[in-house]
Amino acid sequence: MINWFLKRPVSLICIYAIIMVMGIVSLFRLPVELYPDVEFPSLSIRFYWSGASAEAVERYITRKVEAGVYKLNGVKNVESTSERGECSVDVDFERETDVAYQRVLLSEELLREKFPYGVKGPYFSEKIPEEIKRGEPFVLYITGPYSIKDIGEYARRLKIFLSRVDGIKDINIYGNVEEIIKIKITNELFKPVELVRKLQEKRIAGGSIELEGREISVTCVPYQKINDIRIRGIPINKIADIQYVYKEPAVLSRINGNPQISLNISKRPGSNILKMSKDIRKIIKIFPMKNGMKIIVARDEADIIRDTMRKIMLLGIISIFGVGIALFLFFKKIYNVVVFTLSIIFSTLLTFSLLYFSKLSLNALTLSGIALGFGMLVDNSIIVLENIMRMKEIKEKNPEFKGASDVFIAVLASTITTIS
Repeated sequence: MINWFLKRPVSLICIYAIIMVMGIVSLFRLPVELYPDVEFPSLSIRFYWSGASAEAVERYITRKVEAGVYKLNGVKNVESTSERGECSVDVDFERETDVAYQRVLLSEELLREKFPYGVKGPYFSEKIPEEIKRGEPFVLYITGPYSIKDIGEYARRLKIFLSRVDGIKDINIYGNVEEIIKIKITNELFKPVELVRKLQEKRIAGGSIELEGREISVTCVPYQKINDIRIRGIPINKIADIQYVYKEPAVLSRINGNPQISLNISKRPGSNILKMSKDIRKIIKIFPMKNGMKIIVARDEADIIRDTMRKIMLLGIISIFGVGIALFLFFKKIYNVVVFTLSIIFSTLLTFSLLYFSKLSLNALTLSGIALGFGMLVDNSIIVLENIMRMKEIKEKNPEFKGASDVFIAVLASTITTIS
């Protein structure tokens, strides 16, 4: 193979040019993030039952959830915990399992189950080991000399604007007042549990139903949906008072004495954080707000990535420059330094192409791998160049081929050993 390339320099130059162009294009299209996205084929299910003992939770909730889980495909391991007022079931699936589809099947199964009144759930979330949990890549604060309700209205509008940004997975608002519907049964002939059953049958508000005496709180839904409910054939507005009210937030935060609401933005796997950051800041800049109200970017992972990339690029340039000087002092020829530098650039661009076509991102781990490969490349280049120079000194015929082929197996074995 070495001899084939040496006899066809034009073909070699064309191949190098194509790979370098592909590498440059791939570099600009690679998704950039601080850490790679790690997806676990797992699911966590939570139920809450205020005041219930651990034994009651285990008997009336946990066992039913476990029974539903065991009907799913690809279940590898199930762990459950029942404690006072709460139950959690963590499910691990086989690697190839479609967790999203299994979640839908489990939701339908649990909706058919009859849980005790007052039980809230199910609440689904991804099971992530504590040691690798990290915060959302973007966190925004909205604050100003206004009420929580006013700031919350702007937070909801901003969420709609930000939802247009490509790559955003979800936006959660914290610290806002929640709009709920209070339904108070006024007719003594009707029981509140009858309404709860109807709400569950109609799948209104899902698990967000609270029962207290003859009063029911439901997470806000369109008013028409509530009025469509009939109990024993009688419209609900004939037997109950219905009111839209605001539920105070569980946590109140302030900045410089003003109320504050936060928006935590998560991203989809493989999304380019740098592009997302640019689009988010562009929307923040044009978003209309009241006088005195402002948006603070509390966390932007893109800033950390840019700083890390600048440091890595600076260290890379210094390393190439330092190694180039060392090679020049050792070989006494600028030609060898140029060949060495071009080989590093070519190999790096080839790596970018492989990352792009493998659908991987440019992150701390892949950059660490490139740095490791850079060191190995320097070592191998010095060995090959030194052997070629030695062949030239002893007047060997075709020294480039002889020098490279003599150490080819040794260099290949050394590289494979290091990678392994």
